Amino acid sequence: MVKKIHNVDTIFKLLKKEMKKYNPPALDGSKWEEVVHTPFTTLISCILSLRTKDEVTDQATIRL
Repeated sequence: MVKKIHNVDTIFKLLKKEMKKYNPPALDGSKWEEVVHTPFTTLISCILSLRTKDEVTDQATIRL
């Protein structure tokens, strides 16, 4: 059975407000468009992200 989440809009507004306090991801938005989005690239990027700095992950993901 799926539980209904109440106040989803309020939750997302609060999250959006709080996220402004943190630095954005290192990947430049224009470079992200060059990445071919497949389940493979997503999986490899996630694995790399666990083991390397964001800058290394970003460059490796672009090269994929």
